[in-house]
Amino acid sequence: MKRILFILSLLCFLSVSVFGQAIPKQFDYQGVLKTSAGGVVPDGNYPMTFRIYNDPTGGTALWTETQTVAVANGIFSVHLGSNTAIAGVPFNRIHFLGITLGTEPELLPRTMLTPSPYSFMSMDIMDEAVTTTKIHDGAVTGAKIGSNQVVKSLNGIKDDVTLVAGTNITLTPSGNNITINAAGGGGGGTVTQVNTGAGLTGGPITTTGTISIPNDGITSAMLQSNSVTSAKITDGTIATADLANNSVTSVKIVDATITAADIGATQVVKALNNLKDNVTLVAGSNITITPSGQNLTIASTAGGVGGSGTTNYLPRFSASTTLGNSIIYQSASNIGINKTSPEQRLHVNGAVVLEKSTSAVDRLYLKTATQNDPGRYGIRFSNNEIAPFEGDDIGNQVFSFMSTWGQNRTYDAKLQIVGKGTSTWGNMLELTHNGSRGIISTDVGNIIITPAGGYVGIGTTTPSSTLHALHSNGNYGRIATSLDGIAAYSNISSGYAIYGIQGANAQYAGRFSGNVSVTGTLSKGGGSFKIDHPLDPANKYLYHSFVESPDMMNIYNGNVTTDGSGYAVVSLPDWFEALNKDFRYQLTVIGDFAQAIIAQEVQGNQFAIRTDKPNIKVSWQVTGIRKDAFAEKYRIPVEEIKKDDEIGKYIHPDAFGIPESSGIDYERNRNALDRK
Repeated sequence: MKRILFILSLLCFLSVSVFGQAIPKQFDYQGVLKTSAGGVVPDGNYPMTFRIYNDPTGGTALWTETQTVAVANGIFSVHLGSNTAIAGVPFNRIHFLGITLGTEPELLPRTMLTPSPYSFMSMDIMDEAVTTTKIHDGAVTGAKIGSNQVVKSLNGIKDDVTLVAGTNITLTPSGNNITINAAGGGGGGTVTQVNTGAGLTGGPITTTGTISIPNDGITSAMLQSNSVTSAKITDGTIATADLANNSVTSVKIVDATITAADIGATQVVKALNNLKDNVTLVAGSNITITPSGQNLTIASTAGGVGGSGTTNYLPRFSASTTLGNSIIYQSASNIGINKTSPEQRLHVNGAVVLEKSTSAVDRLYLKTATQNDPGRYGIRFSNNEIAPFEGDDIGNQVFSFMSTWGQNRTYDAKLQIVGKGTSTWGNMLELTHNGSRGIISTDVGNIIITPAGGYVGIGTTTPSSTLHALHSNGNYGRIATSLDGIAAYSNISSGYAIYGIQGANAQYAGRFSGNVSVTGTLSKGGGSFKIDHPLDPANKYLYHSFVESPDMMNIYNGNVTTDGSGYAVVSLPDWFEALNKDFRYQLTVIGDFAQAIIAQEVQGNQFAIRTDKPNIKVSWQVTGIRKDAFAEKYRIPVEEIKKDDEIGKYIHPDAFGIPESSGIDYERNRNALDRK
């Protein structure tokens, strides 16, 4: 039975709770439920799902609620939002209500939800609606203004504050800045001008004056007490015409919601030297601050230092009480000596001499903030500068690098580095040490050896390849030999010349691009070929699995047609019988109902087929077991008992649903990874 929903009425009722509480969003919906024939549905309870959308058709539901609705005489009534709170629907535009009955498609058309004429209070006001004339005089108190927005007081003084220049003090306004200078011989002065910033009127003030906020407001009857938050000012939908002059009183504005942006320009002091809220001027050395009414007199006492300088230069005494520029310049957190654009914390333009006065101190001590700081240098030379380092041979030592500070010992290590030149000092880089280790590094980038014919030996003094590593047990590996790219050898019965491990994020433990030759036996868990798909090579792959057998089997096949007497001879390669033994045959007749038999088994590298009818096409297959010298010597066993150290362990433990630690190669893999 297909049901059609006829809307009788829709009542959207949005009630606003008092004292700034959240506005509940719920509304009642009524309708009549009829069958497709036009009659009302039987009385009972019906599952109905209601959804709110931005669009009349399609779109994503902003809100969804399902209710079991009682229907009597076809009439139903629901209170939407009672089960699932209507969240994420701003109701600042026209929305549409979609209704679904049970599992049936959504009833069409959707119902348009327009603003209800019974709303008690608007949820929002129009942008820029609260103008100066709408705010009642004195409505904006210090508690209404948010933190870090304006200067709320100056040394406890509020309203119109005037800075008065006292003895030896000058006040110089420039834009929104007031510069307080102490005259020569003193550290005090008088503020000569105070400019008004955004949200204040009455400036600039050079002697005395009044800084005030324009008299405007919003009537109390229009706003709930403490309901005007920061988000409601200039960001809503209430127009200017909706507010009466002087109607916004202080109680209508929520504490700490007025921001600096909400206050008009030239109305209040919004900041003093980037300080906000209640600012207190503290008298420093040789300075006195004297309040008198709305005035603050800043004066200097005797004993000050005078002078002038350039911004960012550190001052220096040119006389006992006179300051001027030094050659030290500060840019942000960098200091330059004879440099006005320092690139680091300390940038010296010129030569630097570090002289060691006693044996208890170091000439230069470089210390990083953190260990292993990547991309940073202790000492770096640029612009092709020559960087020679030379040391005396003291106790068989040229240069010493110690990981432990302050060690007092006899050095037996030598570091010798010689560049291009006519010197005959020895090798390009020579490291000597009588300990157990030569070079150890846990974080090395690139190591480059030129020319291309150079060899590197690890564990050997006679390397025969670009990289030659030799283990004490006889295992070795060589990279870039005269014949091969990589050569490896293992002398351990349980070891491998090359051992690869597939990581968690890797596809393969090894990959060869090109032909691969294996002279011994290849053992594997499975095998396949992988090619570009013949029907869709650009987008797909095609796989086939290898054909396996318990024997070293070869398979041969083909098609042949018998002659008029029903005979056919199949010739095989001349090496067929030399390679194979234990032949097996399969024959399939094609295109007719006939019998086919092997008339003559393989002999002289051929066999014969006979059919009971002439001219019959036959598909044949012959298999043989390898009997060549390699196969006879290295016959692959079909079954084998595991070695003692492999018993109880698995090649593929995951295939049996057991832990990885039960794998035969688990310990080997872990040891290999631990040494990476």
